[in-house]
Amino acid sequence: MKKYKLNKGYLPGLMGLSLLISGSYFPAFSATPSVAGHAIATSSDSEPHIYNGNAPAWMAKVKRDTLEFSRMYSICTGEFLSPSFVITAAHCTTNPDDPLLVGPGRGGSQDVLNVGQDYIPATRVGKWGDIALLRLHTPMQNTTMVPLMHDFRFFHDEKATVMGYGSFDIGNSTLPYPNNPYSMLGMAEVATIMKVNLGEDPPGVTNTGISVKRGTGITRGGDSGGPLMLLSAIDTPQMGETVENKLTKQKMIGVLLGGGGDDSTFSEINPEIRKEMAIKSGVSLFNTPFDGSVINTSTYRFSGWGNSPFSVKLFTRDMKNDRWGANPEIICTRITIERQGDEWYCDVDMSRTEAVKADNGDDYLLLAATAQTTVTDEPSCTPGENKYDCVFFSYSVGKHSLSLVSPPP
Repeated sequence: MKKYKLNKGYLPGLMGLSLLISGSYFPAFSATPSVAGHAIATSSDSEPHIYNGNAPAWMAKVKRDTLEFSRMYSICTGEFLSPSFVITAAHCTTNPDDPLLVGPGRGGSQDVLNVGQDYIPATRVGKWGDIALLRLHTPMQNTTMVPLMHDFRFFHDEKATVMGYGSFDIGNSTLPYPNNPYSMLGMAEVATIMKVNLGEDPPGVTNTGISVKRGTGITRGGDSGGPLMLLSAIDTPQMGETVENKLTKQKMIGVLLGGGGDDSTFSEINPEIRKEMAIKSGVSLFNTPFDGSVINTSTYRFSGWGNSPFSVKLFTRDMKNDRWGANPEIICTRITIERQGDEWYCDVDMSRTEAVKADNGDDYLLLAATAQTTVTDEPSCTPGENKYDCVFFSYSVGKHSLSLVSPPP
């Protein structure tokens, strides 16, 4: 379908969708996408269904520890930014009398259920509109980093993926909440409608939302904080792809705030909020380049927020063989990375990189950069598998430029 770029304004008739205080707007305190009359199946299609396979290791469950039965189901969904930090919806964290617990997400059709085990107390350390950052009291093991979108160009009717751990429908009946006691991970495809203005919170920090068509069904009890995943600058959708496979090419742009009527709204993780998250958590997140950007200067500044990375590494796409080089190139080190206030940066002479020197006459190079924070781990920029922040961009050698076509290994 042809895409049309919308203005930043939004339709007055749907203004209520952008307001948390609207009487017709409700938060979704849990997570599997669904709609009455649609069964949750273990099939791989665009309809609401249980995640087919092992759920992404960056998914998290957020629970309250007030009542014993709360360990049996999720009140909200979350995403691991690192082993010690989780992103979720702020309205899930507002009751000080309800201590929060965070556990590994799992919940896929092939996952071992975790009921009451592996949960760690957590404290909210940041809030921007309805986006919250939680700090776990001890790090969670065996997690990966949620792939965050860097920059975002909104298009109407763009396909997106939503996921969560809340209640859902079985067969032709809607069971009472909570009817997903083991918090299986539900997912579905939706389509974007518009960007909405959510005001400033805290003062000076702009909050924006992305409204989507509920369509086959999202926004049920427990979905709050669940991710909105959009295609990154790394691939194009293929005919017949499962939703699970599409997820490996997508990045998270927002978390579920709530819904009303036929639509739901996700709070966008915009650059301002991404910067604040990096500062609060210390996680190294890129500022430049951003996903889909084109570098057309010889010297380029790689920059970001959070703790300075140990190194910045560059993956290069072999255009002739249509594959990624096996060994990423180190372009920034602890010696060359500098700081200015909250920002880290390093200036790179792109003409001296192995990628450019090895160019065989192509007009452009397809690249990916990762901010590696340890010495031992092998970096990866495949969304959902990486432990460090990654961006996907292109370098203009000639007069034409394109963005990435598939993720590096």
